[in-house]
Amino acid sequence: MKKILFIITVMFSSLVFSQNQGKIWYFGTNAGLDFNTDPPTVLTNGVLATTEGCASIADATGNLLFYTGGSSVFNKNHVAMPNGATGLGGDPSSSQSAIIVPDPANPDRYYIFAVSAYSNSNVVYSLVDMSLDGGNGDVVPGVKAMPLLSATSEYIQTTLSADGTFWWVIVNKANTNSYYAYKVTATGVDPTPIISSVGTASGASGDIGYIKFNTSGNRLVKTSYFLGSFDLCDFNTATGVVTNSLTFSLASAYGAEFSPNGRFLYASGLGAGVFQFDLNAGSTVTAIDATRFNTGATGSTAALQSAPDGKIYLTKGLTSLDYFGSPNSLGAACSYVAGGQALGGRFATYGLPNIVSAFVSTGPPVLANCSTTLLTGTGVTLNSDVTSDGGDAITQRGFYYDTTPNPTVNQTLVAGTTGAMVAPIASLTPGTLYYYRSFATNSNGTTYLADCTFTTPVNVNNNPTITAIANQNICPDTATGALSFTIGDVETPVASLVVTTVSSNTVIIPNANIVISGVGATQSVTAAPAVGQTGLVTITVTVTDANSGTATSIYTVIIDDVTAPVADVVVLADVTAECVVASLVSPTATDNCAGMVTVTNDAVLPISGEGTTTVVTWTYDDGNGNTSTQVQNVIIDDVTAPVADVVVLADVTAECVVASLVAPTATDNCAGMVTVTNDAVLPISGEGTTTVVTWTYDDGNGNTSTQVQNVIIDDVTAPVADVAVLADVTAECSVA
Repeated sequence: MKKILFIITVMFSSLVFSQNQGKIWYFGTNAGLDFNTDPPTVLTNGVLATTEGCASIADATGNLLFYTGGSSVFNKNHVAMPNGATGLGGDPSSSQSAIIVPDPANPDRYYIFAVSAYSNSNVVYSLVDMSLDGGNGDVVPGVKAMPLLSATSEYIQTTLSADGTFWWVIVNKANTNSYYAYKVTATGVDPTPIISSVGTASGASGDIGYIKFNTSGNRLVKTSYFLGSFDLCDFNTATGVVTNSLTFSLASAYGAEFSPNGRFLYASGLGAGVFQFDLNAGSTVTAIDATRFNTGATGSTAALQSAPDGKIYLTKGLTSLDYFGSPNSLGAACSYVAGGQALGGRFATYGLPNIVSAFVSTGPPVLANCSTTLLTGTGVTLNSDVTSDGGDAITQRGFYYDTTPNPTVNQTLVAGTTGAMVAPIASLTPGTLYYYRSFATNSNGTTYLADCTFTTPVNVNNNPTITAIANQNICPDTATGALSFTIGDVETPVASLVVTTVSSNTVIIPNANIVISGVGATQSVTAAPAVGQTGLVTITVTVTDANSGTATSIYTVIIDDVTAPVADVVVLADVTAECVVASLVSPTATDNCAGMVTVTNDAVLPISGEGTTTVVTWTYDDGNGNTSTQVQNVIIDDVTAPVADVVVLADVTAECVVASLVAPTATDNCAGMVTVTNDAVLPISGEGTTTVVTWTYDDGNGNTSTQVQNVIIDDVTAPVADVAVLADVTAECSVA
């Protein structure tokens, strides 16, 4: 029977914005910076004079539109707008006195949300139309300082919704722990808020400080100057609900900012320093607070603000700004620089522009829209848009789908960066509700669009089936090998099913290089890239039945050498020598793509030094950007004793006494100095005695040898008369 085809399309319009919209800053007392250059250009033509809060906005190409301190608004010519010179409801002494939010319905219109100062803070909003006043912009009559919420704290912040179609504006109700999240949609400001009561409560008169979102909008921080703490919370950009509040102590807590990649939180105490927290450390106060790092900032540390150049700037009320040059880095590597950005003699005071995080900071990608087309009982085409790469290259994007909410299975990758994503899906079950969501990833993280749904109709014809084919990663100029899959159909015999293949990139893998083999239910597909080609290719294998019903199995083939060489020996043997190692024998490694492996080391030859162990690192490089390393110990150990220069020492002889001895010599194998000692007790005497003297040779490395020498005392000389000729003895009678 003829198959019934259903086509259902679900589409939402997404907001379009640019990081360029946050490139012009006016703040403090006539201070300003232009981030269209790197480093930023100092601006001295501003007319703003505010103690704390302010906001500014540029167009999509980075040209100034207007700026405000919350109570008045100035156009690009630095002239107060005719209907905006006063009365916007903010206050120069309000920490977040204003924020500018684009109108989702009109690219020429912008809302200014303003909050007055503690202890009488109220939130209002005005609408600026850039087509008024000859294109310089003006506050729309009748939409000025419109009341939104009374009795608040000095906080106001905004982030994009999960589906990219509207803005959330969030404030804090005084004397409560309640966050009020208002929608700004194509129809205007919704006066009915989403209220979340979580975290610490402000005092009866409210509090001062900052609410900030990370670039993804799924986390927020609220500082509390009077409580000496800050709350870190989760935010649901689909529902506007604030949950999972964690409270951290920080004296005089005031400024706050997330790193562009969302990993680190920077928080300042007014005059109490700036501290970094690693949010990847865990999900508890104890785990995160254990990473608290004092960045070394001193003085009147106040507002913190991310900038389009990737830095986070800090104001201390001076004629320069401090900054963190590498805010995505841990600890001291965040590169804090005091006074690093001059302001041309202008003063920064205590505030910096309150700007939507997506306008000034790189982050995860931004997604919008979900739709389905070509929906059948067993197949569908999913559609979505990547509206922004988040300021960094997209590394992966696509869809997940399943029969349960928030699917994490059935990943389908779609090649490309920003723009439309289209993914045909097959092998679905007729009459089934499916949930799907798009995703995109860059170096700052992954963004998931909120769930969308479709229901497959019940078909008269049962589409054929085909099993999944595993994704492949192969070396250049090699084929995938035979990849097995199974086909089947309820109505059509297997022999009558038709299998076809299509390459998404016929330059890398031509269709002619995709070969189907086998008969019956079990078949296989082999794909071979063209000579010298690399990259990612999606191959679609389609089975068609006699009723034109189809099923597809889609797999990717990545042609690239991404595997590092593997050392041929798991552990390298130690190299040992007694004195010196003048050369090393290179080890070997094997490349998975049979390429040539270059072997180098970091050794400084010759290697010497008795008793030392030098660790040499060998690096194996396959020439395709893949390297591996291996270490080898070089051990210098002198274990040879000195050798006497004379094999047998000659005896020392004397008739009476030996008062001194001449030291013999010995040679060290490593040409070191040999110390010579003996055990003799001098002087040596004693007629007829032989004294054995032991000489010891020591090379200073724990190696000694000995040699003996005889000292002989032998008196062989007869006595000598004291008078050479004795005188005669004479007497007259007798000699008695």
